[in-house]
Amino acid sequence: MADNGRIPGDKFIIDLVNLRQGEQGVAGNNSDHVYYQLVHEDGTPSHYTPTPQLQKAEGHKDSGTDRKVTLPAIDLRQLGDKPGYYRFLVWPQALNPDGSPSAIGWDPAKLEDAFQLGSVYYRYTAPRTIDPGLRATVKTARLEATAGQDRWVYPPFVVRNTGQRTIGTAKVVFTAPEGTRFTEDHVAFTRWTDESREVVAQGVLSADQRTLTCPAVALNLEPSGPGKDAWVSLYPALQIEGTARGQLQVGIQLGEPVFATASDTIDVKPAK
Repeated sequence: MADNGRIPGDKFIIDLVNLRQGEQGVAGNNSDHVYYQLVHEDGTPSHYTPTPQLQKAEGHKDSGTDRKVTLPAIDLRQLGDKPGYYRFLVWPQALNPDGSPSAIGWDPAKLEDAFQLGSVYYRYTAPRTIDPGLRATVKTARLEATAGQDRWVYPPFVVRNTGQRTIGTAKVVFTAPEGTRFTEDHVAFTRWTDESREVVAQGVLSADQRTLTCPAVALNLEPSGPGKDAWVSLYPALQIEGTARGQLQVGIQLGEPVFATASDTIDVKPAK
């Protein structure tokens, strides 16, 4: 949190790890710099980093932290930055033995290539009070995928109304972790009244395609009760990139203000 806009100099730390560092005759065996940028939640950069900034750093392949680089203090208020949530993004770079850029480096022109190493809440406005009449549970799933696979994944979120009144049209936001991206600017869903009929709600993708915001999804979900199991199943299309690793969480949040959140888990196996 930075209510006054000032971020101390010990908060943003870069530690450049390259498992190929120093290996003779191996592509991408030398890392000595990264690019970094502070980006607002709406995709616009901070005035501190209008473009990705080059930062020298000593690459290493061991687990030591003695070669880390600490950025100086930043004052967002003095810079004239707007309030909100900021992501601290870093793109590691690597060179080949002949000094040419390596293909394993990350492209600073692509937000989806960035690693998020930190975040800042600058005068962040908390959500309004949640309507006690709106409540929902979200049944989640655990899926398996392979890094870089051609087939898209559709993480399902099954919503049931546990509140006191019907959930009509609601804002729905999906979030994807590093190594994944949403492939479509809409979400498809089905309802308990007719599972064979697919409905589509339009949305907006963030610049890095890791947030899908659908401002008006017609859930029209009646409260659950004895003898009534009303549900809506939403499933955004997700691409698993070659950089994806381990257990990844794909999130959903319902409403504005938010009255329900949940996450699906995707177990990503390395490509053979």
